[in-house]
Amino acid sequence: MADVVSYRRQIGTYNAFSGMLKRFESRFGLERWLIEITGNQNLEFRGDYGEDAFIQNPRLVDAKTKKVLLSAVDDTPRGDNLLSAYDLTRIISMVRWHYHLTPSARLPGVTWETLKYVIPALGQDTARFVDVALDALGLTDMIYAPVILSKLGHGPSQLRNSIETTLVAFVQFIDRLPSQTGEHDLISN
Repeated sequence: MADVVSYRRQIGTYNAFSGMLKRFESRFGLERWLIEITGNQNLEFRGDYGEDAFIQNPRLVDAKTKKVLLSAVDDTPRGDNLLSAYDLTRIISMVRWHYHLTPSARLPGVTWETLKYVIPALGQDTARFVDVALDALGLTDMIYAPVILSKLGHGPSQLRNSIETTLVAFVQFIDRLPSQTGEHDLISN
């Protein structure tokens, strides 16, 4: 998973793998799932990621029983991926806080067992802008126990006829300087 998020091209690209995983559900079904999570009735999530899926018709097979657990669904008409900064922020926050949320507030269908592989991978994103910002601001020695989950999106927007870049990040750290109460502060943004 870390190789996929970090864009290491040992097997395939992040976009090709994302496109493959997106084939296990209909475009409309994924869009409805995101609308349920975010409450944003205007989002659109029917697009690809700028390149072909790693496997166009993937199947997930149990290695022991050889039983097919998941198969690709029929391809449906493509659209755009139009998500707001709020949508992306809500999703990454729900990933980070999953273990602490009540079951009804968690990402639907997602378990800690699956997220324990995703969370460390998000720490491997090549877009390490938060690390660079902390260093440039001279804050690296002022904090400890940093947790940085980030994901960079970059690609063409047909809606605005432009190339766009979006970074969503969850940052948490403990401030080394004691607060007025003498305690160290846990900072999350």
